[in-house]
Amino acid sequence: MDLLKGHNDSGGSGKPNGFGTESELQPNGFGIASELQPNGFGIASEVQPNGFGIASEVQPNGFGTESEVQPNGFTMIEVIAVLVILGVLAAVAISRATDTSPYSLLSETAILKNDLRFAQIKALGDVPPDTWGIDIGRTSFTLVYNGAAAPINLPGDNSPTHAFSGGVTATPADITFDTWGNPGVTNSTVTLTSGPRTATVTVTRNTGLVQ
Repeated sequence: MDLLKGHNDSGGSGKPNGFGTESELQPNGFGIASELQPNGFGIASEVQPNGFGIASEVQPNGFGTESEVQPNGFTMIEVIAVLVILGVLAAVAISRATDTSPYSLLSETAILKNDLRFAQIKALGDVPPDTWGIDIGRTSFTLVYNGAAAPINLPGDNSPTHAFSGGVTATPADITFDTWGNPGVTNSTVTLTSGPRTATVTVTRNTGLVQ
């Protein structure tokens, strides 16, 4: 006990660090005073908006280097190029808006099909040897009864003859139905044309199916 007491009396007072020398434990766990900085290191460093310790201002161009967009506007070549493109687009739009040939072709094809079915229905409702049919010319077609123009008008027309509209033309054909609705033993095909576009109407043999 005396020896231990003598040792303690002869040396320095016991410090919290376990050594005889006076040292205050710093918050970083070392004997050297150091203030913890926000970046987790003992060295003061301010975190910049770019995520690094080095100050850098993000410029409007997305890079750290300063670049100013000059208000130069458009060059004459760019203006002329835009005007040319707009002119081409306008020409295409006007041509498409004024070209009604696709609609005329579809419309006339549907009318011919409906009138062929109308003639077949009239034939089915009649008695032998009467016949009904459609006599198709290049620019029009006519409802016929027993080989002559029918005494009734076509549906939607003011006469037994319908004239194609919109510049539509057709390959001539004479399609006749008997009282069984039979157009004959061969298929009948009519091609309608409007400019570069064509449409086909077929009357199937024996059955008279129009498609």
